[in-house]
Amino acid sequence: MFLDELREDAVRFESSAFDVNLLMSLAEQLVKGAKLHGDVVLLGVFDDRTPAWITHCLDVLQSDKRVLVFDAFSEIEYFVGTCKGTTADQDQITCDHEAGIARVANMCDEYAVVEPEIYPGWFADTLGENLPSEIAFVHVDCGFYDEIFEGLLETYPRLVPGAPVVINRYGSGYLRCVQEATDEFLFDKPETISQLAHTSRGQHFAFSKMVADAEELESEGAASEEAE
Repeated sequence: MFLDELREDAVRFESSAFDVNLLMSLAEQLVKGAKLHGDVVLLGVFDDRTPAWITHCLDVLQSDKRVLVFDAFSEIEYFVGTCKGTTADQDQITCDHEAGIARVANMCDEYAVVEPEIYPGWFADTLGENLPSEIAFVHVDCGFYDEIFEGLLETYPRLVPGAPVVINRYGSGYLRCVQEATDEFLFDKPETISQLAHTSRGQHFAFSKMVADAEELESEGAASEEAE
């Protein structure tokens, strides 16, 4: 029922970056995340409509989860060859926090949804003290290797079991750093990534935080008892 309603709404949110199928792949994962404890985190906002769409989905799902947006709001309009799999030289990149926040806020006004919490700046400076203690859904949509890896590193321990993490442009031949950073992060993790949607405008892949196995839970319980 929810997905049928959202599919009709998705047409209004289409853009050059996200078509209906990509928007619906986000909606389907949000349906899963809405049933879990924790809040919603966006790591990067390539398309200013994304926070509005995610907030709209949560409204339809009647969820009161917080939506937190983290973005450096760099003035790089398109990620060129130097960003392929390389690190971001942050000192040489111009960012406009005020303009970035205004773009997101304007889109939320246009689509009549509440503006999310917005934390401008590089992830190393913003995530640690501002991330919620429990996360039910993450959308990764940025084009720097360091930022993707840092974002996954900081959010992963806070993911509740079953929380989906959607990676935009994973598998892109142009933005290879997205897959390279994700694969390196997941190398020693039990989660595996799979394709959600692939269209002419992009692709979505995702993994979900696995439930801790019995031994891990027993170990955590014993450590807790010792601490007491």
